[in-house]
Amino acid sequence: MKGTLGQELWGLRVAVRGPALSPEGAVQLVRQVVNLIGMRYRDEGRELEPRVWHYPWQGCGGCGETTVQPAFTLCQPLFESFSWLVPGMVGIDTWHELQGWYLVVESCRQFSPWRVLRHLRRLGWEVADWQFGKVSLGRQPGNRRGRIGELVRGLFQKGW
Repeated sequence: MKGTLGQELWGLRVAVRGPALSPEGAVQLVRQVVNLIGMRYRDEGRELEPRVWHYPWQGCGGCGETTVQPAFTLCQPLFESFSWLVPGMVGIDTWHELQGWYLVVESCRQFSPWRVLRHLRRLGWEVADWQFGKVSLGRQPGNRRGRIGELVRGLFQKGW
């Protein structure tokens, strides 16, 4: 990690195919992933419990009631990145009617996506797709996304 804690946010998003995942199985898997990326969900006897929401919830949330195993979303905050916002968490969002689920890992500490992907495959899950990258609060205005936008605007202003 470079600079100040929280200046960068590393993210891994994985689409996983396979049999339905139970909330209990998801909690075990998420805690394994937390350990794999070198973070913690407990510290000095205090533990950040994962939250689980079953769908549909208050009339929202897709079609979880159409499956044998109700759909759910699970969020496990990380101690080092804890803010009750998206940064600093490991989450699972199930889509049983699509025979799969999504794993989302967001951490202010850089981690290896390969360790997580290998672990999923070792457990017998099929990784259908994945993305890994970072965003930074430390970038100055005019970062590469901004420069690309300026370039595109410039091309359109010149009649491209």
